[in-house]
Amino acid sequence: MSLVSRIKGYLLREEVASTALEIVGSVLIGVLAGVILLAATGYDPLQGMYYLLVAPLTTPGGVSYVLVKPIFIILTGIAFAIPALAGVFNIGGEGQLYAGAITALAVGLGTGNFVLAFLAGVAAGSLVGLFIGWLKETRGANEVVTAIMLNLALFNITLYLVTNVFGSQIYPNQSESLPRSAMLGYFFIGRVKIYYSLIFSTALAIVAYFLVYHTSVGYWIRVAGASPKTAKYAGISPSSAAVLSMLIGGAFGGAAGALAVAGYAGYIDVTLSSLYGLGFAGIGVALMGRNHPIGIIFSSMFFSLLIVGGGEIERNLYGPFGYAPKELADAVSGLIIVALALPYAYRMLIARVRQARIAKKVGGGKA
Repeated sequence: MSLVSRIKGYLLREEVASTALEIVGSVLIGVLAGVILLAATGYDPLQGMYYLLVAPLTTPGGVSYVLVKPIFIILTGIAFAIPALAGVFNIGGEGQLYAGAITALAVGLGTGNFVLAFLAGVAAGSLVGLFIGWLKETRGANEVVTAIMLNLALFNITLYLVTNVFGSQIYPNQSESLPRSAMLGYFFIGRVKIYYSLIFSTALAIVAYFLVYHTSVGYWIRVAGASPKTAKYAGISPSSAAVLSMLIGGAFGGAAGALAVAGYAGYIDVTLSSLYGLGFAGIGVALMGRNHPIGIIFSSMFFSLLIVGGGEIERNLYGPFGYAPKELADAVSGLIIVALALPYAYRMLIARVRQARIAKKVGGGKA
């Protein structure tokens, strides 16, 4: 083994070890903050942590619920992570999810074919991502502002289509249901219910990993995000990489929406409660997973555990003011999520500030 290979291996091991130490430390800090909050409000902190982190895994029903949320938030997490690697803040995963969901519903109802419904949802999400990236790079539009406006527009468009075009003739609270041929089913391991779409979304995350770290496209995206100046010297267009990253990110957001309909529910409710917030949850999951597709798989599982565990706290943790309110359960879960996501979010912010300063100095020098 050459000296260079040994150095690379050592640096990789050091990076993995430091990341693992940071994650473990962040979890411990978050749990400690949750314990302090529970104790300060008069609730038993040990019981609270048991209900949050252990109770959901002790029953088949709890495990089944834990394995549902990751179906979608793995993909919305990747929808944020890939553009983030290119230096683009994709807050439009929510809108890309809506576009994918309503398109998959329309195509699934029209064709009765899962593959066509899924691919149509992916295409719809990718077009939304492409539009945001194109506006940013060609018109100088801030991607965050554009995405927020599109999220709202796509929410209302989806709501209109669900209630006025695809509304069920039998059930007034939902759209028409997809036929079985347009849906992925589920299976049981013991008494634990697992949807095939969970395996599908995990496989897509693995595809994203190989795309980002083992293809020239992923290399262009990462170099452009790490150092736009270096990318230019290497013949890589940072603008093209940013637009491409948004196209790919949007495709994963659309895939999340398609699976939410054709891989799980089979319909969209008229309040969009089954979809609302999944895109934003992906941002937290991506930061918890350090914007790494494999890390996002595990962080989405942990995020789902905290959501289900929060429900266990509400139902079972009794204190001086009665059963723990939802706000307290959400606060305890949120503290752990923030503790996990904050260190990486801070590094991302500092990196973007430094890049902006360098770009300003270079531009000033040219002037």
